[in-house]
Amino acid sequence: MEADNIRNEKIQKVLKKFLDPNFKVKNDVYLNQFLTHLVGKNNCKSSDTTKALTSEQKDQFSQWLIEASSVWEKKKCIPPNTILSFTLNLASHLSKDEQIFVKLNSQNVYESLACITQTSFDKDASIIHGFVAMLCSFLEHKSGLQWVLATNYWIKIFNLGINAHTLYIQKKAYQFIAKLLKKTIVFNRQFCRNLVYLLVEPLKDALRILPAPQEGEPAPIESSTLFETLKPSLIYISEVTEILVKDVQAAVLHLFEESELIETVKKLLLLSQIEDFSCELIKIRFIMLFAKLSRDRAIKEGSVNEVLNDSLSYFDMKTLFDIIEGEMDKDHMKCVIKVCHFAHSVYRSIPGNAPLCVRKGEPIEFENQMVLFQIMPLMIFFGNNGVSKETKLNDVFRREFVQKLVKLSAIRTLGICFRWKNRLMSRQALMEDMTFGLQYMLKAKNLLNKERATIFFQPLIYAMKDSIAVLKTGDCTCTNNTNPSCDNFLVTLLETIIDLVLTFDLTWKDSIETISVMSIACELLQYTFWSQKVTVSLLRLLNLALAKYMSPAMALLTYDSNDSVVSHTGNLLVARCHSTSWEIRDTALECVHTMAVDANIRFPAHKNVLLKAGLPQLLVQMALNDSEFYVRATAFKCLQELIQIDEIWEVIKVMDQFLDKILNIFENETEGVVRKEAVTLIHKINQSQQFPNCMQNKLYDVMTHGAVGDLHWEVKCNALDFWLHVIKVHLVNQGMIDDKFPEVTFSKENRKIVILNETEVRKRLVKVLNQLSHNGCLYVLKATCLDDCDVEVSRKSATALVKLGEMLKFYHVPSENIDTVNSPTLSVQTSPSEKSMGGTLSNCIGDPVPSPCSSIRSPEISCLL
Repeated sequence: MEADNIRNEKIQKVLKKFLDPNFKVKNDVYLNQFLTHLVGKNNCKSSDTTKALTSEQKDQFSQWLIEASSVWEKKKCIPPNTILSFTLNLASHLSKDEQIFVKLNSQNVYESLACITQTSFDKDASIIHGFVAMLCSFLEHKSGLQWVLATNYWIKIFNLGINAHTLYIQKKAYQFIAKLLKKTIVFNRQFCRNLVYLLVEPLKDALRILPAPQEGEPAPIESSTLFETLKPSLIYISEVTEILVKDVQAAVLHLFEESELIETVKKLLLLSQIEDFSCELIKIRFIMLFAKLSRDRAIKEGSVNEVLNDSLSYFDMKTLFDIIEGEMDKDHMKCVIKVCHFAHSVYRSIPGNAPLCVRKGEPIEFENQMVLFQIMPLMIFFGNNGVSKETKLNDVFRREFVQKLVKLSAIRTLGICFRWKNRLMSRQALMEDMTFGLQYMLKAKNLLNKERATIFFQPLIYAMKDSIAVLKTGDCTCTNNTNPSCDNFLVTLLETIIDLVLTFDLTWKDSIETISVMSIACELLQYTFWSQKVTVSLLRLLNLALAKYMSPAMALLTYDSNDSVVSHTGNLLVARCHSTSWEIRDTALECVHTMAVDANIRFPAHKNVLLKAGLPQLLVQMALNDSEFYVRATAFKCLQELIQIDEIWEVIKVMDQFLDKILNIFENETEGVVRKEAVTLIHKINQSQQFPNCMQNKLYDVMTHGAVGDLHWEVKCNALDFWLHVIKVHLVNQGMIDDKFPEVTFSKENRKIVILNETEVRKRLVKVLNQLSHNGCLYVLKATCLDDCDVEVSRKSATALVKLGEMLKFYHVPSENIDTVNSPTLSVQTSPSEKSMGGTLSNCIGDPVPSPCSSIRSPEISCLL
């Protein structure tokens, strides 16, 4: 209770400070965090944040709102925009509670805040958002709803949907109007009818002023002026009605039907020759169709068969397909893709959606029909570009895919696709349309399940196969490297494949076409005319194929067959590692890293591919000499995996002074990300292959510098991992197994079995501690534990010290026989990055200043320090 009182007093002081006319907020981020803290959003799982507030807090905040509005009104002063926005948002959270609303309204708080807001309403988006949020909170109860209708402030919000400068504010206005209609329809139907007519009236006015019909037919709408005029109203109607359909607000949607919206949109759509205009009109048309189906479904509440036999439902679906076909006839390809995606999205959002398409009395998926229309341009693009029909007919898997599409399609869908085919093949801008369609495939990810994602994925693979066939004919415009639309298409196609595979984890079990991914990527990488973007995407696809689609059977081929896909991968990667573009080199090294990991774990045959291509030697040169530090870091990551393979290590270690050059990395390397990977490489070499005895002192010097003297915290952490391994090795050499000493062990030194009683264990632990003291390990733990700069470093070191201290305490090891922990004299030179920052190695490893981390140490640890 005392803590709550102190907290409330502090909050009260801050709130009073906000009323000071000279108070200024320097950073509104902290103000937003303060608001979040006040309303308890972090502690409230419910969307209603008022439930997280106590009655005392509600009274406290309500009283401050009353005081604030009174002060500003009496002094005729306008608060800073940040404070006003804070006030409006705080009021919106409190006003969801009807009792608080009545209390504040009786003190004229809302009218006062509304009047103050009007002075800065068009100047600051945060004030607009706060005002909209406050009015939205009023709609949660009848008292607030009556206030909104009585004051007419809703008109301000209504106009924002058309005139707001940001899409975010417009979205908030749409949500407010939709919510206002939902809440008001119950007791004020006439108001809702008037509001709906206000939305629809611009469309009806536009229809009236169209030119008079000539020779019995109205003139088509070909000028974009009318569309630009009506666009805000069209978007407004579609956004509001979409919200209402998703919430199944049949009563409100019926008012839109009464307003003659459907008839007006029909007439405008019939005349429209502008693609974007038609698209916005169709969205409204589709929403109203789904609204009718949703309402009919709710009224019937019958079985699936009743819906299938409903002639009205069938008629409405026929209308939907007629609209799509009409846009195809107008050559509005992008519009078709947009509206199919939109129909898919709206249908998925309708609760309890019913089957809408029927084939021979059996329901089929409506979503599949929309997907088929979207992939149609991609499927037929290469049909007239050098790929023979015989090739396609002999492709068994392609035939099975087409047959699957036929089974998934409604009869009307097949008819439309066949009719559309010839028109698509004659289009000049089809490549841009396909790129647009691929972008919408990615937008549809959240609407797809794995089965539907596979339908999207399969034609992408066949498009890649056909592109290779076209390249072989020599007729492809992409080969001259001057066609940006071709580049955009290929990059989007490759990225779509990668995205679908990663999102839905597609494997050969889902799609047999996945086994072609690697061969396609390798074959396309053989061409040298690709742009940088295309090459990077191809390498990313190859990396994905290496990671996901390799099977043991394919890997075994690399032992004996020079014709396998994998056997040529090494040479392809070597060529790309010599690219002038660092992005290409870095992506190629990511592929090498994947192969190196697989060579260690799953596919040992990969090591032969890497050795045959000479990649280990190339990686060493790139790690030490490449001009781009990202590439050097990735090369070190690859070496970390390769040195664990004995055959590759034998090749690397005999290279000219390899180990010396790796240990000398700190003398010249200025980038922390490279030093981090280099330290990990040194650690793994010592862990799996061992440094020669003659280099042990230099090794310890380098890793002491890495843990204590480096300026990059990740370098320090990785160097600490090395020292923790050193501790483990010394303990294991003294007989420890699984972090404890067994009862007996074999002594290599005495060549006999030794009983590990407490005395013997203490003697061995003292020996270990003296060894760690001599090689600098204990000094490193001490210095890093007291490091004031890097919390992660000191935490890791402190954890190791606590664990080591607990072990010493358990075996009652005295401190008298342990050598003094001295600062080692290092031979490693300061790196250029440290010189430029004014630091020297001697400064870094001097006596550390005590830090809060020293409190972590228990008394038993002091014997180490």
